Amino acid sequence: MRKSCKMPLCLSYTAFVEICAKMARILIFAFHAKLQLSWKMGKMPLSPLKKHGEQSIIDQTRAIVNCTVNVLALITDLVDQHNLSMILLKTMFVSLTTVRQRDDLERRLKAAPNDVDVIICDRGWLNSARDLIISSDHSAIVVPMADQGVFFAPEEFQYVIRSPISGNEVRKVLMDIGTAVSLRKNAATAREERERILTLRQDSPWTKGKLLGRGSFGAVYEAMSDLTGGKMAVKMFYFSADCDESINKLLNEIRIMCSLNHPNIVHYFHCERKENNINLFMELCDASLGEIIIGRKPVPPTLTVLQILRQVLTALTYLHTRGVAHRDVKPQNILLKGDTIKITDFGTAREGKASKDVQGTLRYMAPEVYRGEAHSSPCDIWSVGCLACELFACPPKFMDNSLILAEMTSAVPYLENVTSSVTLNDFFAKMLSG
Repeated sequence: MRKSCKMPLCLSYTAFVEICAKMARILIFAFHAKLQLSWKMGKMPLSPLKKHGEQSIIDQTRAIVNCTVNVLALITDLVDQHNLSMILLKTMFVSLTTVRQRDDLERRLKAAPNDVDVIICDRGWLNSARDLIISSDHSAIVVPMADQGVFFAPEEFQYVIRSPISGNEVRKVLMDIGTAVSLRKNAATAREERERILTLRQDSPWTKGKLLGRGSFGAVYEAMSDLTGGKMAVKMFYFSADCDESINKLLNEIRIMCSLNHPNIVHYFHCERKENNINLFMELCDASLGEIIIGRKPVPPTLTVLQILRQVLTALTYLHTRGVAHRDVKPQNILLKGDTIKITDFGTAREGKASKDVQGTLRYMAPEVYRGEAHSSPCDIWSVGCLACELFACPPKFMDNSLILAEMTSAVPYLENVTSSVTLNDFFAKMLSG
């Protein structure tokens, strides 16, 4: 005969409370999971107010954060872990990984250090996470999850996620963190791009020839390839250790010139880096328009002023259609090779949107540039207008540097000694219109 077995019901009060707490956590977990599934299946749409608030945060985030933020979560509490995961997985710029042990965290930091930008952990794992970051010299941001009454010194932890978790608050914290991570990643990308550009070189022997010109950057020499005998111009830059601005200008020039291919733009060959020197090898030309204007070099007999202006405008049209503003069009940056005009020196050029920084040469600078107003490619047309006035030997008063402060604020430029041709007057007026 089978005997029945009865379990004694002799639980202590403490054990009973623990069992109830665990059951409550499981029920809450299941409830949140069911809600999430209902939202995904469209059975329980979010209220318009909540949708509007979340969409506003999403729009702000999209405008600020331009990279993926890799988050690693180390949280003991299952409910907190679930709630945080649901919020992070709905945040477009976040990639989430969950770990459960210190060894897992250490292994990931060593195996793929670039794949961990942020570590979110509760107080139980806080010291371990911070020790690992310090010992491995990692740049990940540690974010503690703590109750409302717990505070940390700002120098210890800049960001904190409070429990119970609020979706909007977590997203606001993530926006700040995402901005910081974006800035750090952009800086790292810029450093990598700098090294990539400066190592795009062709190590071939060459011989330095005569000096062609000097500038604040260094000097330009004629150069000859020892392998082919071909002649080039080499622009030699001399840098010190604390000259990031000059190096950035050079990188900008190389980046833009690599993307250009036009008969009226000087062709860029390659660059080489030697200690504190960076040498740019470019197409060799006969003279600059500046040298011809002051009489240092002869004028090509078959080249007219109109041909010069036409070729300059053709080159600028090519640049402007590609979204590039030269911002320093002047005779010294316009070279001649036979009867062909070639624009050079893209150190101050800019791609894309308008800028407010003052770049260029004062004598040929458009008023919006000089005033520090937003400007883009149209400023090059003003410079061509100044160039045309100079070539026709009728420079207006505002091209005199001593009067430029007063004259450049005038509504209508004052043109002197211009021929009475209506066509030419109209040409000047259009180019020099503010």
